[in-house]
Amino acid sequence: MSISFTYYIDNEIRYKMDISEIEPLLKAVYEMLKHNGVFVFSKHHPCFIKPQDKYITPCVHEGIAINGQPVLQLYYHRSLSILFQMCFNSGFVLDGFFEKVDDDNETPVIIILRLLKL
Repeated sequence: MSISFTYYIDNEIRYKMDISEIEPLLKAVYEMLKHNGVFVFSKHHPCFIKPQDKYITPCVHEGIAINGQPVLQLYYHRSLSILFQMCFNSGFVLDGFFEKVDDDNETPVIIILRLLKL
C-alpha cells in the first residue's frame, strides 16, 4: 500500500535539510506527494549565513543549533543555484520563496521554499 500526501510541511526541516545528501530526501518527498502536492522547508540563508565568506563553493561547517547541545551541529552550505537545481532535478517547481530577517530587520538569515509537484 502506498501513502501519498497533498502537503508536507515540517518546522524542523531546516535541521533535516542540513544533511550531506539532500537529493534522496527531495526525491522521496516528491514520490510521496500527490499531484499538485506542496513541500515547504526552511534552512539558513546561504547568502548571509556562510562559512569563511564562501558562497559558491559547497562546504561543511559546525555550529550550535540548540544551546547546551553536547556536539556541534554540522551545516551543509550550498548556494541558492545549487539548492534550486537539486529541487528542480527532483521534479519540483519552486512556487514560493520567503526570506526571514534577523533582529536588525535587514539581514535575512532563513529562507523558506515552497515546492510544488506538478
